[in-house]
Amino acid sequence: GLVLGKTKAELWKIRDVIHGQMEKIDLEIKPNERVFPVEEGIDFLGYVIRPDYVRLRKRIKQKFARKMHEVKSRTEQGEDRCIVAIEVNGEAKKFFTNSEEMKNILAQVKEMPDGFPFETTIKTETFGKGRTKYVFT
Repeated sequence: GLVLGKTKAELWKIRDVIHGQMEKIDLEIKPNERVFPVEEGIDFLGYVIRPDYVRLRKRIKQKFARKMHEVKSRTEQGEDRCIVAIEVNGEAKKFFTNSEEMKNILAQVKEMPDGFPFETTIKTETFGKGRTKYVFT
């Protein structure tokens, strides 16, 4: 939670009241609580909130940039690739394919009325440096 106030003295009083109420219902407050001026920025729910602006938390921005780089590097393997959504043991997964065989099968199924979704068996084959190839069987 987050409590804002006009003075530190006011916040310390509120803090003591909150601690008292939490003890009554056997709840604990995290030990890293603190009272500080909002000018330092409030790190809350993925954002750093300051009196005159709000910014995305730095580590979230960095994590997003890393993930986007991974996606970009994967898409450089061919512009005409297909993304295939599959279910493995009840878990939803997806992969990109540039397999002509698989793209042809998907194109044929797409033309069929009520073609998607469809059920099939896909076999995985490992090749190269731990890469995986998906083949319809």
